[in-house]
Amino acid sequence: MFWLIKTRLRVLIRDRANLFWSFIFPLCLGTFFYLGFGNLLGDSPFNSINLYIASDYSDANLAEVLAAIDVDEETKLFKIKADFTKEFLEQKLTENAITGYLFVENNQLYYRINENGMEQTVTKSVLDQYVQISQVILQVASTNPEKVASVSDSLQNDHRYLETIRSKRQASSNSMYIYFYALIAMTCTYGCFWGISLVNDTQANQSALAARITSAPTHRLKIIVSYSLAAFIMHFSGCLINFFYLNYILGVDFGGNIPLIILVIFVGTLCGIAFGALLSSLIKVKGNQKDGIIAMITLALNALSGLMFPDLKYLIAKYIPFLGYINPSASITDALHCLYYYEGLGHYYFYLLLLSIMTVIFITGSYLFMRGSRYDSI
Repeated sequence: MFWLIKTRLRVLIRDRANLFWSFIFPLCLGTFFYLGFGNLLGDSPFNSINLYIASDYSDANLAEVLAAIDVDEETKLFKIKADFTKEFLEQKLTENAITGYLFVENNQLYYRINENGMEQTVTKSVLDQYVQISQVILQVASTNPEKVASVSDSLQNDHRYLETIRSKRQASSNSMYIYFYALIAMTCTYGCFWGISLVNDTQANQSALAARITSAPTHRLKIIVSYSLAAFIMHFSGCLINFFYLNYILGVDFGGNIPLIILVIFVGTLCGIAFGALLSSLIKVKGNQKDGIIAMITLALNALSGLMFPDLKYLIAKYIPFLGYINPSASITDALHCLYYYEGLGHYYFYLLLLSIMTVIFITGSYLFMRGSRYDSI
């Protein structure tokens, strides 16, 4: 079998079309993606939040505490603006000129907003802590006055709201990564072209070369397995080169768990080759027409996984989730997405399992069609 694999590899190395789709095209497309919006991949700088406090319904201590909160050594969390009346701020809020404002009435703190957003979420988190700590200070002042200073310092030292800032920034500023996840998925599914070559060279009714191969005394199963392994070696190498180019040369951050990323690429490569072999066995046309049909199917699956329009992927997940579950490109993209955005691996393993199930189905189906072919004449 080793001799068969070696011989097949020497044949595949001369297949310029498949080499282009596995090695050259993904590198070019990844480069174009990076040149197009590579500057959008980094974290955007945090700008202080404009926080309006009604001048006629204010609390001097509140404004002082909020103005003192730092994000880092150079940036304050809030820019306090306390020069406008409650009536004026309410009018501006109605006109959507401001996102919200604070006022104090009957010793109660109120935060008026027109919609939810990152700034509103961060502000509410800080205000919740302020109210809680203020209540604690009042209780401590009545029982242990000497501890009031240490308790009041906790507002400055408690940085849970900073985690909200970081998580929101990461989710928004790195949304462009979906293009590169989809690019990895596209590279894996382009294994379908190697699957087409596999069928064309092992099905006697596809070419004169295949007729000669199938008439050889070597067992048919041995030929299919050897040719499949050779195709996998070629395409998996192309997928890895593309990944390492994106990650280490262009600096696209896929997260630190490289072994699990490679595992997704490994299964995705198997899936792509088996998918192409199955379609090639089912589609009863020859030559470029078959290649074009399979290419269109693969392109559609990649488009639905977010390669061309990321919002389309989210629309499908919202309205037609089943379509995403049966799309191998979407499973690869989602697995990479989960590795980057989630600390736990539960979501990752879910999509890896979906991808593995589809791979087993494609391998089983393609093998049965290829092995069971019979011909009246060639």
